[in-house]
Amino acid sequence: MVGCLVLVAVLGAVGCGILVWVWTLDHLRLPALDRTPRVATICDVAEWPNPDDQAEANTRIVGVEYVAGDGRSYRATLADLIHCSWIDEFTVGSRWQIYAFRAPDLAESVVFLTEVHDDVWRSGYCLDGVRLPGETGLSAPGPGSPFLNGKRRFVT
Repeated sequence: MVGCLVLVAVLGAVGCGILVWVWTLDHLRLPALDRTPRVATICDVAEWPNPDDQAEANTRIVGVEYVAGDGRSYRATLADLIHCSWIDEFTVGSRWQIYAFRAPDLAESVVFLTEVHDDVWRSGYCLDGVRLPGETGLSAPGPGSPFLNGKRRFVT
């Protein structure tokens, strides 16, 4: 009898572990990205909220406006945190090629610079509202997107 209880407990724990693992794998992926290049116009550039940290002080958040596949105009934030060595290129009114998410509820959240802009240096990413209410990360400054070169996966 004790052996059966132990077996049931072990199977239950393993089953719960598998469910958590599957849920985690599903939620680690980013939602589907619309790989149709769109043109976005820069509407604002802001400093990172905590400029006391040196890495964050070298990062800027860029707001854009673009027309999505549904023909509607949206405001979004670049998921790419632009390094200050490149920020002078991101003037209000300048135009950049972006990818947006396919899901309508994510259309107003964040967008990514396309591979055409792989020379632009990034300091990290800001995916606030895409998978979690607040999701950002700083990285060693460098060119190219960590999301479009296969390091992070999108749902297909």
